[in-house]
Amino acid sequence: MSSTDFERQPFGDAMTIEADAAAWVRRRYLWDWGHQDQADLDAWLGESFEHQVAFIRLEAAWNRAERLVALRSLGRQIFGWPRRPLAGILLKVAATLAVISVLGIATAYYISVPRSTTYATTVGGHETLSLNDGSRIELNTDSTIRVSNRGDVRQVWLDKGEAYFDVVHDAKRPFTVFAGDGRIVDLGTKFVARRETGLLRVAVVQGSARVDDLGGQSQQSFAILTPGDVAIATATSVSVTRKSTSELDAGLGWRRGVLVFNNTPLGEVASEFNRYNRVKLVVSDPAAAMIQIGGTFAIDNVAGFTRIAQQLLKLHVKEHDGEILISR
Repeated sequence: MSSTDFERQPFGDAMTIEADAAAWVRRRYLWDWGHQDQADLDAWLGESFEHQVAFIRLEAAWNRAERLVALRSLGRQIFGWPRRPLAGILLKVAATLAVISVLGIATAYYISVPRSTTYATTVGGHETLSLNDGSRIELNTDSTIRVSNRGDVRQVWLDKGEAYFDVVHDAKRPFTVFAGDGRIVDLGTKFVARRETGLLRVAVVQGSARVDDLGGQSQQSFAILTPGDVAIATATSVSVTRKSTSELDAGLGWRRGVLVFNNTPLGEVASEFNRYNRVKLVVSDPAAAMIQIGGTFAIDNVAGFTRIAQQLLKLHVKEHDGEILISR
């Protein structure tokens, strides 16, 4: 599923704020404006003082342009165009300034704001995208990304879920993935990025990548990753651990349609199955949640896993209100 829309870049720089403010002014004065639109604008203005300044300035320019256009119309009525040459010259200048003002806002919007295409998968879904530069992106279950359509940049926004990136390196056009306050810059890479609540997890399979903290709150603001490195970026830190090739391969089992566990607590196993299936596993017993599991299971084979839990692990399994409850 995909759709094309306009999105602002997450840099927070002056150009982007200017473009956003221009978009809001254009939307307010040229579109049908309702209560929800005003609420959305108020939320955007509340994000920063810079947003307020940019909006007030551009709205004033727009209103000034409208007054200048009205002045020309009034001059025709009062002075009897073109009987007053000086007035006519002044009014022509005013009209020109109005056009420049309006075009300036429109140009800032259309030039500064990139076009992007959104791709999303449902629960249990898996989609592979081939980009124009030869790079490939695989989307895991319940994931959403946006891909910039601008030819001069290679930018992707991971808004939700997990994706595997096989990037064709281009030093002149770095491949950049934004995920919340985190940013991943390709240095010739195959890597997987998973966005969870409050953190970004990045594992490099081949090549190298740089993970940056754009929030500016962490003590370590970036990390250079090589094969086997796994970075976890939060609002307060960027930490790196090492994993073996077999561990990385197990974590990428979803690309083959399987989940691979190696002495994994049952509670974590249930959470992984729940990412891919609408029927949820609930381990209600803390002792049962700590039981370690090993093996390879088809992503959608919840029934097969519960049979193993019941027959081999001797756990109690019960279906209730669309959930499968597991306990000792």
